[in-house]
Amino acid sequence: MIAHSGGARGTDSFLSDIFSQHKYNVIHHSFKDRVCYNNTGKIIIHSQKELDKQESILDKLCHHVIRTKPKKQYVKNLLLSSIFQVKDSELIIGVGEIQNFKRGIIKSGTGYPVAYGILNKIPILFLDQVKEEWYYSLEGSSFEKMPRKPLVHKLPKNITITGTKDLTIDAMKELRNCFSKRTSNVQVCSHNNGYYQTGFKQANSPAVCKSISIFIV
Repeated sequence: MIAHSGGARGTDSFLSDIFSQHKYNVIHHSFKDRVCYNNTGKIIIHSQKELDKQESILDKLCHHVIRTKPKKQYVKNLLLSSIFQVKDSELIIGVGEIQNFKRGIIKSGTGYPVAYGILNKIPILFLDQVKEEWYYSLEGSSFEKMPRKPLVHKLPKNITITGTKDLTIDAMKELRNCFSKRTSNVQVCSHNNGYYQTGFKQANSPAVCKSISIFIV
C-alpha cells in the first residue's frame, strides 16, 4: 500500500505521519534541490527528463484551473512533480480552500493535483479549512458538501495526500479525528445491484467503491 506525497510541510507531512500508522509506505515525489520536510517514508527524485515529459499534462491542468503556466523552472518543477503524486492514485485526500466548486478549482499549488483528479475521474475527499467543511468529487463531478464527516476504513492501495502548507490548528484536529488509526474500525461499503452506498451519494460504479470507502459519522 502506498501513500503518495510531495514531502512538503503542512498537509503532506501531517498526513504522511498519520497514514504511515496505517502501514502505508509513504513516497515523497521530489526533484533535485527540493527540500523534503518529512522523514517518514521514501523520497523519489524525478529527473528533469522525467518531469519534462509531463509538460503536456501540465498544460491541461493550467487550462482547467485557468492559470498561466509558470515561467520559473523551480515552480514549474513543483507542479510537474505533483503529477507523479496522483497519476497512479485511486483516491485523493486534500486540504485547502476551494475557489470554484463547479470546476473543482483549489487555491494555490494544491489545485494542480486536484485538477488532475477531476480530469481523470479520480475520487477526491477535500477538507476546505476556511469553511471547515468536507467536500467530495466522484467521476470528475463538481464538489459537493458532505452532510457528515468521513472516517476512512478500507483504503485503496494507492492514495494521494496533498494540500496547503499552512494547516490551521482546527484542520489538524479534524484530520486526526477522521483518519487516526483508532477511528478506523467501522463498516463502510455495501453493494446493491451494481451500485454502492458511501453514506452520502449513490453511484453506479463499483470500481469507485473499491477506490473510496467512507463511513459517515
